[in-house]
Amino acid sequence: ASGFAPGWCCPTQGNFTSATSVSTGSTGNMIMLDPSSQISGSVSDQESSAPIDEVRVYAYDAGTGAFAGQAVTGRGGVPGAYTLSLPSGSYKLYAKAPSNQDEDAWYPTPSASGFGDAASVASPASSANFSLQNAALIQGQATCDGDIGVQGVYISAYDSSGTRAPYNTISASGGSYSIKVRASSTYK
Repeated sequence: ASGFAPGWCCPTQGNFTSATSVSTGSTGNMIMLDPSSQISGSVSDQESSAPIDEVRVYAYDAGTGAFAGQAVTGRGGVPGAYTLSLPSGSYKLYAKAPSNQDEDAWYPTPSASGFGDAASVASPASSANFSLQNAALIQGQATCDGDIGVQGVYISAYDSSGTRAPYNTISASGGSYSIKVRASSTYK
């Protein structure tokens, strides 16, 4: 329903962990919807200032890290714009670009490198804007004995300060991998 924050069954349960389990065929399960407040903003390319559509903006509870909601830019008719309908509270936002051209980033960009140093945004808010830098790919192959590709290896890229990049990957069949990172940095 428009104008309400997402809810869990049954009354006053705020997240998956505390939600009441229900059985198939059960009736009378009440879901209490809270009037929502909104966090809105826009996502643009840092170099060209052009709006970027189809970016998924995720909201996480600033205190617990629990997923709270998502929105997709450009779906409301305004290029690059998004609106999250959430209960009043404090959230950390993450933008996941639709392609490998632009970085994925925590708010505010470009200073936040992870959940821990992302800024909290209190709902309601109307200027949580992202300016995404160009991205680049680090590609390669995870091998054993130099020539046997290994599937399922968890691979992370760390910047010069030792901070994990906002994107990690697991090697595919044959050991191939591709990690999207900020183009302007070097990684280990």
